[in-house]
Order: sequence, then C-alpha cells, then structure tokens
Amino acid sequence: MNKLYRYKYVFLTVLVIAATLFAILGICVPYIMEESSNFQKLKGQRQLYELASKQEISADSLLNEYRDISGKINSLVRTSVTSSEILMMIHGKAAENNVNMIDLTTQESLKGDGRIEYPVSFKAVSDYTDFLRFIEALENEAFCISVNSIDMSGNGSGKVSAAVKLAVLGGEQ
Repeated sequence: MNKLYRYKYVFLTVLVIAATLFAILGICVPYIMEESSNFQKLKGQRQLYELASKQEISADSLLNEYRDISGKINSLVRTSVTSSEILMMIHGKAAENNVNMIDLTTQESLKGDGRIEYPVSFKAVSDYTDFLRFIEALENEAFCISVNSIDMSGNGSGKVSAAVKLAVLGGEQ
C-alpha cells in the first residue's frame, strides 16, 4: 500500500491530464468541426464570387435582358382570353396527359389595371407523374397562369386526387 501511496501524485497528475484532454476534445472538437464547415461554405461562396466577377457581363446587357423578359411576360399577360378558351385548353391538356377531370369551373373575371384575371378551380384524378406533366403543360401554355394552390391526396390505388386553384391572366378586350 505504501508503494501506491508514493505514486499518488503521479496518478493524480495523469488523471488531471486525462480529464483536461477529455474536456478539450469534448468542447473544442465539435466547435472546430463547425468552424471548418463554415470555412468550407465561405470558401465555396468566394469561388462563386470570383467566377461571377470574371465574367464580362455589363450591367447594361443584364438590364436589356431583363427588359426583354419583362416584355415577353407583359405580352402574355396582355393576351385577350375568354373563359371558354381557358376551359377548353385545360380540358385538352388533361386529356393529353391522362388526367381525369372531375370538376372544372371558372368564376367571374376580376378586372383591374387593364388586366383581367380568370379564377379557375378543378378537381382531378390521375397517376402522380401524369398529373405533374399536366401541371407543367398548363404552366408552359401560351396563357399567363398563376397556380395558387394544389391540395393532393392518395386514394390507395396508386392514383392521386387533386384540387387545384389557379388564375389565368389576360388583357381587357
């Protein structure tokens, strides 16, 4: 027992060093890992910034592109449409994409600012991929369409039921 008592300071020193290392590793390593992750993100952002700054795109050319895109959007919004054209277009796209329309209605047009907005709502049943293609086809149509909401639910047979509310924008006639 006396031999162990002689080494008590050595044991205490080793114990203190081990506790200190454990505390350092327990506190500092997670902090270092987090800071390393932040550094990598900043490094990636810096590389993107350098890449963007090397491109020789003038502000005027960007402004011209913005004007072109805005003009195209305005030409679509200014297109005159009727509720019957809208209903026929939606019904046609549904048939092309194997979407079974249950209910398709349009409401009274809302006017304002030289524009007309036709609220449209419908319920449909189809496969998910067919429904997705159908919505993409509507968005790629010549009309300016704003999808307000899509409520979907599965019916257990691999099909989805969807209730959609959208608006078709047009110009006053």
